[in-house]
This record gives sequence, C-alpha cells and structure tokens, in this order.
Amino acid sequence: MSIGYTSSSSAGKGGAIVCVYRDDNWNLVHIRASKVGDNGIKPDTAYTLNAYGEFVEVSA
Repeated sequence: MSIGYTSSSSAGKGGAIVCVYRDDNWNLVHIRASKVGDNGIKPDTAYTLNAYGEFVEVSA
C-alpha cells in the first residue's frame, strides 16, 4: 500500500496494490487498488498514480 506524497507500491504474484495521488498540498485526490494481473499490473513492479488516477509504472 502506498499512501504518501509521490510514493509507490508493488506486490508479487497473487498480491494486490493500493496507491494514492496527493496534490502539492498533500490533499488526497485519488485512491485506487488492483490485484496483480488485473488492470495491467505486473508482479514485482512499482506503480504510482498520476493526476488522473491512472496507474503508472515507476521507472528505476
């Protein structure tokens, strides 16, 4: 689960992630959850949410 400002979340096969998007004042704007394998979420890959509430893969 990821609930901080500009944080990311990842999980392995059979897991799930929860991500939030916060604005520059730390106000919670979006929250979204998904099981690994749904919504394009890949195992062992970090994700965050963008300003539109969409999952975005975090590049290393």
